[in-house]
Amino acid sequence: MLGIRRALLRSSGHPSLAFRGFPRSVNHQGTATASRGFATTPSVLKTPSKWPKRLLITASVMAGVSYLLREEPERKEQRRLRALGTENIQKGDFDLAIKYYSESFEVIKDVMSPIDTIHEACDYATRWEILQQYEAALPYYQTAMKRLKAVEPISDRCVEGVMLMDRMAQCYHRTGRHETAEKMFKQAIRLYEKYHGEFSASNSSGSNGSVAAKLEGEIINVFLHYAQLLVSVKRDNEVADMRQRFTQIVRGSQLLRSMETTLLEKFDDLMALYAIREKRRRRRDGEEQTPSKWPKQQLITAFGRLREQGGAAARGTWHRERQEGRF
Repeated sequence: MLGIRRALLRSSGHPSLAFRGFPRSVNHQGTATASRGFATTPSVLKTPSKWPKRLLITASVMAGVSYLLREEPERKEQRRLRALGTENIQKGDFDLAIKYYSESFEVIKDVMSPIDTIHEACDYATRWEILQQYEAALPYYQTAMKRLKAVEPISDRCVEGVMLMDRMAQCYHRTGRHETAEKMFKQAIRLYEKYHGEFSASNSSGSNGSVAAKLEGEIINVFLHYAQLLVSVKRDNEVADMRQRFTQIVRGSQLLRSMETTLLEKFDDLMALYAIREKRRRRRDGEEQTPSKWPKQQLITAFGRLREQGGAAARGTWHRERQEGRF
């Protein structure tokens, strides 16, 4: 259920989500495209359509009108307000955009099921995170947390709960509320520990085995992001413990253990880059530099070694050196 999340969203233009971590689904295959050989055989491409172009256009327009007429009034209003929000984002008026987005969510949130409300809230929050507007994202996650109590069955409540706490903690981290972020990470870990054993014990049931795997996928993200928080608050000596707990989850998971090398390498790469960027941020913000076990140049050298050599041996060397105090 886990694979490797886009390792560095910075390269795709979304630096704010660069360290979100690992995706929720490893088996997700992207939508087939023509360039990948689907529905592009010569026989398909050369078959003349029995429908005149004008008739096809008319049919498409009528189908769209029919859909809009059947659309719930709340959805129409949501779409209208959200369009206004997007328009104001493009103009750079974030305050007005926040107002329109908030109103569009208020219109729809009470007519959806609890779990659909959570997913809708996460969609809104992610829009703001991409723009690095973490304060604007938090109210949506807070609404989602309130809806969490009504989610059934409890297995869904646990999976969604760990995910929400992880995302909220990241927002608190980005806004400088480090103590609140740490409390949220710990709360997510407690929720995982409380229910994971129960679902794992009944692994003979396919559904429970799936729940356990989903929880494992969510909790490794928590440990990654918790480790990043520790770097931010200059508690680098505790990062090794987070990595160890991360490793234990991966090795204990029937689904993840076959991906151990890949997942640990990605953890190491993300942590090395995060440490470099954190040092850059501190220099930019003029923060007092206290002695660190992770000097910037050595981290750059370490990460360069990871990229050039590309093997598990290089990463093992990096960790060994860091544990010995050289980093």
